Amino acid sequence: MIDFRNRLIDVQEKTVKAQGYLILNQEEKANNLLKEAFKDVLVLAKSSSPIRKEALAVQALIEDNLTALNKIEDVKDPKLVFDFANSDFIPQHLIAFEDSLYYFNPYYKGIIRTSGDTLERINADYGFNLAAATSFGLALFSKPDKISFLKDGRLEPAFALELPKSDTVFIAMTSFKDSLYFLEKGTGMIIKYREPFFENADQPKYWIQAQEKKALGAKSLEVTGSVYVLADDNAIWEYRGGLLLDKTYLSVFPFPQKLAKITALPSLSGLAVLEPSQGRIILIDRQGSLIRQFRSEDFLNLKAVAFSKDGKFL
Repeated sequence: MIDFRNRLIDVQEKTVKAQGYLILNQEEKANNLLKEAFKDVLVLAKSSSPIRKEALAVQALIEDNLTALNKIEDVKDPKLVFDFANSDFIPQHLIAFEDSLYYFNPYYKGIIRTSGDTLERINADYGFNLAAATSFGLALFSKPDKISFLKDGRLEPAFALELPKSDTVFIAMTSFKDSLYFLEKGTGMIIKYREPFFENADQPKYWIQAQEKKALGAKSLEVTGSVYVLADDNAIWEYRGGLLLDKTYLSVFPFPQKLAKITALPSLSGLAVLEPSQGRIILIDRQGSLIRQFRSEDFLNLKAVAFSKDGKFL
């Protein structure tokens, strides 16, 4: 039988000790201790608990402290930029390129561009699944193998990439310098294509070395020099030179449940990690340390995020 009273006293003692660490400006120690206390108090705050009312009060105090320590900014009223509710287009993906925002989905033939309150439709014979901003245009990928480039507002004719296997399915794409990187569904394999992409003499190239560990079931990737892969268990795998360098689990509050996507910050100094189920965007540096979090009820079921060039707006 759970000794509810003594466990609550233990939680309260941890909370008081954490407050002492805060007074001494030892924020990391306070943060870690409060996370422990929060996990402990959840059991005591359940509806079946005989001390539920007291536990809920302690839980609220711990949560207030953790919110401040984990640099959460609650965005209560984000500015509406554009509303597609009354259009025939349902955006599934968003990317910033040059001074515009581009929206697409695999079922809409073409791409939508907005700049301010101006909307432009750029037609194509097919829809797009993935996109990446490059120095030679906006790269748009259509399954299973078509690549198109948008340059100076004009969509150039598509060409076919050579696939490593006939049944290869790409689920994520990003760019770095003069290369495109694709994440293969299920295997965690990364395939690299170099510019010019239509000359496939030595392509495609499996980028991770053959005997190296792969993040099976990975769902997103980003390249900033190192290659970062978001695994199905919320771990971020960092590769360099085709070798696994590190594997990180974000130590943030609220505790991650279902991280969905990873993308680079404009300065390439860090990464943004999306968690639609908790309505937040987590900004971290390259070592996985927390920079800041943005949270909003409007971010629930978030599909994509894009940043302005100067990094001041998302």
